[in-house]
Amino acid sequence: MKHSTRCENANPKSICRCKCGGRLHGISHKNEDTTSWIRTINSNIGGRVGKLINKLMGKKFQCSCGAMFTINHFLGYDHDGGYEDEQGNKWWAFTECPNCNYQWSIDKLLARISSLEEWL
Repeated sequence: MKHSTRCENANPKSICRCKCGGRLHGISHKNEDTTSWIRTINSNIGGRVGKLINKLMGKKFQCSCGAMFTINHFLGYDHDGGYEDEQGNKWWAFTECPNCNYQWSIDKLLARISSLEEWL
């Protein structure tokens, strides 16, 4: 089964049956107060965070664990120290290494990819 938002919104205690292998299963599950603290975000969110995601998406990156991967998704949550979307909300956005699951924030990616500054 292909990954879907149904998987993201599933109870994290349930069994994942999609291709994410459980990595994205339940990440947007609503907690008791019915707010979701983490979700998949993309460049459609707009603002500075959308522009940064758009520029980073599809780039090859080497994690500190040694794994090379292509940045193909971002997760994020509401955070005062994050980048603004087109609505003025601030998001802390990150991608995960598929090998070690280290969470690379946009700030960490920017620090590691020095040439990124040239094409922003």
